[in-house]
Amino acid sequence: MYNLLMNEIVRHGDKAALFPIHHLQDLKRDVEGLKANAELNSFQQFIVNDLYHLDEPQDFGARSILIVASPQPSLLRLFFTLEGKRIQALLPASYADKNRSHLRVEDYLRACLAANGRHIQYAPRLPHKLSAVHSGLARYGRNNITFVEGFGSFLNLNTFFTDIACPEDPWREIRAMDACTHCQACQKACPTGAIIAERFLIDNQRCLTYFNEAGGEYEFPAWMDPGVHHTLYGCLRCQMICPQNQPYLAREGGTIEFDAAETAILMQGKPLECLPEGLRLKVDGLEMAEYLSGIPRNLRSLAAKTD
Repeated sequence: MYNLLMNEIVRHGDKAALFPIHHLQDLKRDVEGLKANAELNSFQQFIVNDLYHLDEPQDFGARSILIVASPQPSLLRLFFTLEGKRIQALLPASYADKNRSHLRVEDYLRACLAANGRHIQYAPRLPHKLSAVHSGLARYGRNNITFVEGFGSFLNLNTFFTDIACPEDPWREIRAMDACTHCQACQKACPTGAIIAERFLIDNQRCLTYFNEAGGEYEFPAWMDPGVHHTLYGCLRCQMICPQNQPYLAREGGTIEFDAAETAILMQGKPLECLPEGLRLKVDGLEMAEYLSGIPRNLRSLAAKTD
């Protein structure tokens, strides 16, 4: 069953690792250790205290945890027309598939397993990156992002409980890529100084992503160089400069245009349900809904940079 499952995953262009369910206790210990880390900022404390859920599912008979990595393009190029100017805003392509990528994976996994009397259960609140690195599927980069061989860091991770037995135990200690040992490329490229030389955890409350994912009621801090803005939200600086990602940068996801009328509506910061149907479908297709209130601020910054 294991070989059949892995072959099916590879056939769909993904990569995966399977580890025994008893390592859920090790993940819990990792998370408890993070909770006790005095260096965690408030956002990191929110992640480990409120987002993770590590209880084994009841009435399922879970025997293992499956972590699947799905490759993504490096970026999308979005263009907006604001006050007569055409403005480019890059978007990390993983954002456009982050809430739906598990559906494609789950669909083919269920079809494969159900035919053989086996089952899966999606586990969205397990720590995906920790699971991927412990399983050997991925390695951490210096920027705390996970890298998978053949994909670089341009990927989405999805985790599932399964009732499949593991033929072997791939569990290993957390480690970063060997290539990071003497490389400071991402640290030097980080536009806000979020990657810290003295420790492994980045300061994610200083990361550009933290600021441009915030709601429209927040403004960028005065200390931030206006020249750092390049994405509609998220950030690509550390990924684009990383030597391990260079083979995958040309794998872009295409170009999407928002005309002047669409841009004008987006500049109002309206929620998804208030958008006209055509624009709503475009926004929903890119999974932009949760960032809509901050897009006017972010576009103004990109427009100012264009000036």
